[in-house]
Amino acid sequence: MSETVQLDGELEGDRLEGDRLEGDRLEGDRLEGQRLEGQRLERTGRRWLLWSFILCPCHLPWTLAILAAVFGGTSLGVVVNQYRTALGITIAVLYAIGVGIGFRYLRRAKARGACKVRFQ
Repeated sequence: MSETVQLDGELEGDRLEGDRLEGDRLEGDRLEGQRLEGQRLERTGRRWLLWSFILCPCHLPWTLAILAAVFGGTSLGVVVNQYRTALGITIAVLYAIGVGIGFRYLRRAKARGACKVRFQ
């Protein structure tokens, strides 16, 4: 499907000088869509990393102390106190899974051109 465009009395079949073909525009739209998708993936990956670092095992003594204080005097507080080791292992595993998911999203975003580092 070719358009004929008249500019300054001149007919041009498929392309005006300085203008892109329809295929070029579609390619540009596709690349823009990939870039936006990459930015969304990057934000999602950063969120996963942020929330995973809250569960970081180096914070485990604080995490367990906060959980014991918040749930102290309840049946859940008793569970936290009795099963500290199992809870610690669970938190460490959740941390590792969350970091892995976060980095996977960031790798996908980088593949789509969203994570560009600019040096000045």
